[in-house]
Amino acid sequence: VAEAEVIAQAQPPAQQSWPNPRLILAAAAVLGLGAGFGVAILRDSFDRGIRTAAQLRAALGVDCLGLMPLIASAGRSRRPRRRDAARNTAARSLANWPPLLRLAGTAPMSQAAEAMRRTRARIDQLPLDSAGGRVIGCVSARSGEGKSTISANLAASMARSGKRTLLIDWDLRKLSLTAALETGPLPGFIDIVTRPGDAMTDVLWQDPVTQLQFLPAGPGAPGGLPCPVDLLHTPATQALIDAVRRHYDYVVVDLPAMEAASDADSAAAMVDAVLLVVEWGRTDIDLIADCLAGTHAVLPRLMGAVLNKVELRNMRQYGDYGRARGASYAPARIGPAV
Repeated sequence: VAEAEVIAQAQPPAQQSWPNPRLILAAAAVLGLGAGFGVAILRDSFDRGIRTAAQLRAALGVDCLGLMPLIASAGRSRRPRRRDAARNTAARSLANWPPLLRLAGTAPMSQAAEAMRRTRARIDQLPLDSAGGRVIGCVSARSGEGKSTISANLAASMARSGKRTLLIDWDLRKLSLTAALETGPLPGFIDIVTRPGDAMTDVLWQDPVTQLQFLPAGPGAPGGLPCPVDLLHTPATQALIDAVRRHYDYVVVDLPAMEAASDADSAAAMVDAVLLVVEWGRTDIDLIADCLAGTHAVLPRLMGAVLNKVELRNMRQYGDYGRARGASYAPARIGPAV
């Protein structure tokens, strides 16, 4: 026994066997890829935003008429000098407007201008049963999706093509286009329909580059009217639309968002067709569907949609990159939007 113990102590201890490092790395890679795919699938299952024309058509049954790229901000935009601003206000010139609202007219080689040209071309192909000019309303499910920006740029694109174009601010709760003039209370649509003796030519503003004409909403803050929606379905408003239809080739109307369903319905009932603005990747599909289902005048007039604020760098994985970017068109970098 003693001899056996001495022999056992003299032998070296058995080495512990470890897994092959290559196997460990391979297993880690497989687990990492699996976790990544799982997160991606989980994220897609919860992502209800619209990113492609196919998604838009499948979810809402409408065609995508254009893809408006997200405009990079180059910091604070340069405002006109006080003397120039005063002169522009006195002449009712839209030169004071933020650059983003005039981009399709002042930067014709930009991606934004190309997107509006494509949208305009699609609109011209649509059959609209109306005498005189076409009245197009722009609407969105909720505020902040950029429908006012699309309205202004679509109208600027139409005006730059040589068509007589009028832009009207009918979002009487937000007054985004009117407030962007930064002039304080000024006469506009409200004055024309409440005081029929006032001439519309006395309240119109004009873009010096495109000759686009703009009819502001009217004086005061959005809360200045007890019930702004009442003005959107009056005989005076219908008479105004009939008059501008005879004088202009295009009338583009910035409608209220559908989250204010009564406003959007009343305003949409006055136009020939409605263009839906959808914020790319952010607006929930179910929200849009619910808003459309809750309106009576918007859905029958819905002619298509524009995807707004499209992130071009991320479009390759969704298949619409080439369509959104447009060959040989330069991206724009301007100041903050309204």
